[in-house]
Amino acid sequence: MDLSVRLQILQDAGQLSEANHRAIAGIIAMLADDWNIELTEENGAMFVTHLAIALERIAKGEPVKPVEEYVLAELKSQDCFGSCRRALAGIAAIVGREFPGEEEGYVLIHLCTLFAKEAQR
Repeated sequence: MDLSVRLQILQDAGQLSEANHRAIAGIIAMLADDWNIELTEENGAMFVTHLAIALERIAKGEPVKPVEEYVLAELKSQDCFGSCRRALAGIAAIVGREFPGEEEGYVLIHLCTLFAKEAQR
């Protein structure tokens, strides 16, 4: 399945608004253009799905349990963490809002995974 198909399925199922669908398409393009990370179903399905659900949760004001501190400490120790923070700022610019701290941690987990895998290629 292509990521665009995944996004359409989420939208058709009422799990993703049109605005957030467009934002995620912009995020996919930004990662390719600015970070040379081509998202595919294989490397980006979990990230894209989580991002869709997170953006909808944020829009509805629904809370989420924060990432454990030891997980955040591990993320911060990774070489790619600074790049992931900058990518997160780009994502926030595309969606037009900062991520609440609880959601930010989860997005950073996905970004660090993507960036670390990309560095291994």
